[in-house]
Amino acid sequence: MDALSDAQAVQTPWPTANHTDETGSKVHLGFLLAYMAARPHIEAALLDIRNNKSLHNYSLHFIGHSLGAAQAALAFVDFNSAIPYLTTFGAPRIGNVQFTRILQRLSLDSFQRYSRVVHEADMIVHLPLSAPFNSYTHGSGHELWVKDSEDGDKCQMLVKCRDDTEDIQCSAGVSPLRWNIFDHWVYPGMRLGSYH
Repeated sequence: MDALSDAQAVQTPWPTANHTDETGSKVHLGFLLAYMAARPHIEAALLDIRNNKSLHNYSLHFIGHSLGAAQAALAFVDFNSAIPYLTTFGAPRIGNVQFTRILQRLSLDSFQRYSRVVHEADMIVHLPLSAPFNSYTHGSGHELWVKDSEDGDKCQMLVKCRDDTEDIQCSAGVSPLRWNIFDHWVYPGMRLGSYH
């Protein structure tokens, strides 16, 4: 994740549009600034895709890891009619409860439209910490928790978590003493770390 974007953890109002109006909706300022810098490029790419008739039979998926996951989620809300699917890997908490209600409303079938993949004890998915003054939460998206084998071999299992809350049977139940950055950089089947 970009340290400068991460450090701006204060919440700011989400710039609502008609389809996303939720009173009191707030998001992480750093994530919003990073997204707004990328937004013109995303909008241009979506226009190019829409104008390319050879791509009309394909589904569009927004996928991101870490800060890219936060940006993908903000784009999913912003351009929802153009982006039918969102999958995040190692996504930090992006906004408050009101913002997650927007995500829930836009992804009615959250398993098919919005999946949040978390590797074992990835510490970034628990940040920013939720506190009385900022109330960061995931609260949306179907969490798919990649749980490492307890016997130490390379085998992993995929746990389908409840999608209405941060499920304590999944990553939300991992002790903060086990949180680590290594699980953030190692997602099964993906080589991360050299692409940002």
